[in-house]
Amino acid sequence: MTLIEMIVSMLVLGLSFAIYVSTAVAVRRQSVSVQDLSIASDACQRVVETLRSEPFDELVRRYGVDPDDDPNGAGSAPGATFAVDGLHPADDDPDGIVGEVVLPELEVQTGVFALREDLQRPELGLPRDLNGDSIIDGIDHAADYLQLPVCVRVRWQGQSGPCSYQLDALLVPYRK
Repeated sequence: MTLIEMIVSMLVLGLSFAIYVSTAVAVRRQSVSVQDLSIASDACQRVVETLRSEPFDELVRRYGVDPDDDPNGAGSAPGATFAVDGLHPADDDPDGIVGEVVLPELEVQTGVFALREDLQRPELGLPRDLNGDSIIDGIDHAADYLQLPVCVRVRWQGQSGPCSYQLDALLVPYRK
């Protein structure tokens, strides 16, 4: 074997090894991303199933933004955020909690929230008639809603940057 053949062989071998290492790293990174996505998906599904198991007429008070309107007193309900084991908050997350339940609420005064039909929120299918009166208006429907659009979202810091997953649902009362 000549010197040139040996150099070419070593070059091919080195290039092959570099390709193998980069592929192995990419597969490992993809595996972690898929695992994170699975954790987020499972967490969102659990929250939606929990919402479906709660008394329908208390959902806004239990999972809304306002902690003062909880059914059993201030701060007694789960609220609009939830933690997810195995996921770290995104760097720009203001509250440091990866999960959130988004309802069609609007802050009408400082610290006072209203369930509104007239919001422009396509992710919740709004505007939408929530109380069945065939009118989309700008009043609070927290006491008379018949359907409740909800977005359960998880935002976390993945290996390659901020990631998110969301599950949208339309909740209606369960009749036995």
